[in-house]
Amino acid sequence: MDAKYELLLQEKGIRPTAMRLLILRELDKSTSALNLNELELLFAKADRVTLYRTINTFEEKQLIHSIIDGKSSVRYALCAEGCACSINDAHVHFHCEVCNHTICLNNIAVPPVKLPAGYSKRTVSYSISGICPKCA
Repeated sequence: MDAKYELLLQEKGIRPTAMRLLILRELDKSTSALNLNELELLFAKADRVTLYRTINTFEEKQLIHSIIDGKSSVRYALCAEGCACSINDAHVHFHCEVCNHTICLNNIAVPPVKLPAGYSKRTVSYSISGICPKCA
């Protein structure tokens, strides 16, 4: 199983370490995006700085993307295969108000928005808040 994760890290130019492999495995098996507090709880014995640096490295290398969940909390999810983490790859996220999970809706693209003259976009975030099917 770790061979899959090692290969994924190497493809992104990230040196596979034990901590990176563990974090990648947790992000892969999670059914929703995780915030740093949730990751800290999963790896209570891990060094907090190492955890933050790993998340930053994963995001810089476009292995994961960050999501603002509508409550000012940043969450992280594994990028879909083939994602270039560009504005063109932006997809909708759904935040459940009951279970507090944030899910990537990879098959729903962010609708195009024409900005007024003089404005230029760098990132796009589109999050819908409501109740997921499990909590309905």
